[in-house]
Amino acid sequence: MKSTAGKLPVYISIASFFIFSLLAYSFWELQKNKSIEKHLDLQSHFRSKTVDYLIHTIDDLTDLIFYLKINEDMWLREILKKVNKDNMEALHWEVYKRYRELYKSFMKKKHIRQLHFHLPGAISFVRMHRPDKFGDSLKGIRYSIEKVNETLKPVKCFEEGRIFNGFRNVYPILEGKKLLGTVEISYDAGSIGELLRKEEKIDLELWVRKEVVLKKVWEGERKNYVRIPGVESYLLDRETLGSVLIPYRERLLLWKELGAKLSMQGKQEGALHIKGITAVFIPIQNCKDENVGLMVLYSQDKVPEFISRLYAGFTLGSVMLNALFSYLLYALLLKYIQLRESSLKDPLTGVMNRGAFFALGEKLLSLSHREGRAVSVIMCDIDHFKRVNDTFGHHTGDTILRRVAKTLSDNLRKGDLLARYGGEEFVILLSADKEKASYVAEKLRRKVQKLKPEGIEITCSFGVAQARKGDSLQDIIDRADRAMYRAKKKGRNRVEVEE
Repeated sequence: MKSTAGKLPVYISIASFFIFSLLAYSFWELQKNKSIEKHLDLQSHFRSKTVDYLIHTIDDLTDLIFYLKINEDMWLREILKKVNKDNMEALHWEVYKRYRELYKSFMKKKHIRQLHFHLPGAISFVRMHRPDKFGDSLKGIRYSIEKVNETLKPVKCFEEGRIFNGFRNVYPILEGKKLLGTVEISYDAGSIGELLRKEEKIDLELWVRKEVVLKKVWEGERKNYVRIPGVESYLLDRETLGSVLIPYRERLLLWKELGAKLSMQGKQEGALHIKGITAVFIPIQNCKDENVGLMVLYSQDKVPEFISRLYAGFTLGSVMLNALFSYLLYALLLKYIQLRESSLKDPLTGVMNRGAFFALGEKLLSLSHREGRAVSVIMCDIDHFKRVNDTFGHHTGDTILRRVAKTLSDNLRKGDLLARYGGEEFVILLSADKEKASYVAEKLRRKVQKLKPEGIEITCSFGVAQARKGDSLQDIIDRADRAMYRAKKKGRNRVEVEE
């Protein structure tokens, strides 16, 4: 009983601690991941809106340049009206000289990379960024220019090029409804990156699909794109590689994580966080609404680490509370078992009390009746116990009762029931017929006689009775009790079996 009282509460409390700690950890881990995911979603949304704002800002500037400087230039209109194959080169250089100051002193400072004039039919006329190359056809290469030639309306979109990609704003130069030519005022992702780095402390990279680069970019210009470690389907625009905010080592880790995430998810947008850096990737569509690349924005971000520490604190607090709960549970269970066992035990001897004996004994007797097994009762009474108390005192008497109870208990089988029936009397219920029960009683009698606690010679008288059909437990006890009194009348320290 002591083993049960000690171990069962320990096992239950330990199991409770681990189960509830695991549940607490799982709960707070889920909440942490949700909070970080929500933060990253907000970061993705906010960064995307920031990029949209910068694009619209630069677009407004290109509108101003076109409508105030270029579209109102009557000299340019006259040049476009008379240009032909024979005078193209000479007129090309005149246009270049006229707009060189505007391009170099103003437009480039405002993050505008290209000013490119075209003749009707998508023929390149003046590339301000590369004036030595002109006269080539851009049909099949620059959908934006062809679209303006067709609709006579401005087109603003991201478009792949023979050298670089860019956000191209192409405007028609009209005389009435006649197209005199088109002009492209464009900027690249590096322009947006410069503004982000300056105003928002954000790094930007442009990733272009590998198949787009192989299809559109001149072979000699493909050196402008570099392979991204850990990312198979994209190449990096070299001009956006020079980071000043994010160390290259951390960026390598982010590239691998981004590559894994892009290969696993269907959509091409979102964010991830690693080692204090948040990377937001924004899909880019070209003029034909095809996904051709990504803008990847990097920024220092301590919020996910703060969230992780916060929920780690919640987890630790939950574990500590759970430890306290488990300890209290252990104490309550131990107390309950002790109280339950004390209600079944005789407080002096530690064996079963009379009430518990009858509760269990009736069940065993009923079971034996159904199964047809023999059951017997042994009554035991310490001889001359009153004389012991009167002579040696009640303390010695209590010691004798405990020693006798222990001797009886130690020499019974595990399934046998032993109880203190009252005073110096003990009762035993065992699965055996009266012959075997009398043998057990005789063995117990000899064991008690050898005790001699405190040097006092102790003996017991025993009575044995076997259950009969229809007997109650009390019926068998009464017959065993009568047999025990016969043993006392015959001189004590003996075993008598019912007649």
